Amino acid sequence: MKGPWTLAIAIAWSGFALAQAPKDAPVPPKAAAPAASAQVAPAAAPQAAQAVAYKPPSRGAPQRRVGGASRGAADKAPVVSVLAPDHVGYSLEEQPDLYWFISRPSAVRIELTLIDGRSPAPTKEVVLEGARSAGIQRFSLREHGVRLAEGTDYEWSVAVVPDTESRSADILSGGALRRVASDPALAARLKALSGTARAAALAEAGIWYDALATLGREADANPQDGAVRRVRADLLDQVGLKEAAAFERR
Repeated sequence: MKGPWTLAIAIAWSGFALAQAPKDAPVPPKAAAPAASAQVAPAAAPQAAQAVAYKPPSRGAPQRRVGGASRGAADKAPVVSVLAPDHVGYSLEEQPDLYWFISRPSAVRIELTLIDGRSPAPTKEVVLEGARSAGIQRFSLREHGVRLAEGTDYEWSVAVVPDTESRSADILSGGALRRVASDPALAARLKALSGTARAAALAEAGIWYDALATLGREADANPQDGAVRRVRADLLDQVGLKEAAAFERR
């Protein structure tokens, strides 16, 4: 910081310089300060995608994910996988999004089924007229008016049905999910998070379906962002979903 003596010297020197200048010498005008609107703040750097590490809620649980392989002509059939862990995956949502994968487009019938563990009858059955594109697909429980009861296990499956008269040729994959209550500390933490940071917090807490759905929304909102797709591929690899992960990295 300049002291009073330094300031006094500067003022005196300025006065001396003006006194020595010719009387008729014009004083150069001061440069106008740039308008506030012309001052552009530097653009904020894009937030880097955060790595996501899934911690299952429990170890040693019986395997609950099935299939993906065809029981028919495997060389011509697509690979189908529900994007679920090999145990009961958790969600905090009453109407979560579920994701599944198909390795190639298919024009044949596809059935999505959700079964409440308390009842043998399906909670919801949806028939699709094929899959127009390969890759990760979304199934919205909200769009189909399905609500999950807290603490109840559900089975869900995706079946490609080449022949409705011979169901042994189905290409079937299934998994399990359970809606759980949110921990207050986790709920408070999630309020301040978004994007891959939110997905990382959910995965760390063992909330598989919501972590995956968060990445799904990020991928849909930013289709050119390869970083988000790589994070999702890493998450899929962690639960053995190799085909879907490899497709994401293409």
